[in-house]
Amino acid sequence: MKKFKAPGADGIETEHLDYAHPLLAVQLCVMFNVMLQHSVVPATFHTGIIIPVVKDKRGDLTDITNYRAVTLSPCISKLYEMCVLELYGNLLLKGN
Repeated sequence: MKKFKAPGADGIETEHLDYAHPLLAVQLCVMFNVMLQHSVVPATFHTGIIIPVVKDKRGDLTDITNYRAVTLSPCISKLYEMCVLELYGNLLLKGN
């Protein structure tokens, strides 16, 4: 995951996970396995902060088409997505 990026609604940054105690990896593993077994994702994983970013700073700042949306997602949900893709990505990409 990319470092030095803005955190999502939970306030957790990638650096928090990188420098956390190794026990956090065990706890996240348990949580992710339970989520997979029960097919449930926490509601906080569905939240995101949408930030409008200017495409052309020299353009018309009052024109809505001069903006693009950037969503700040929770860091732990991104980690979960990466784990799921690592486990099942080959099945998802084949279209089976």
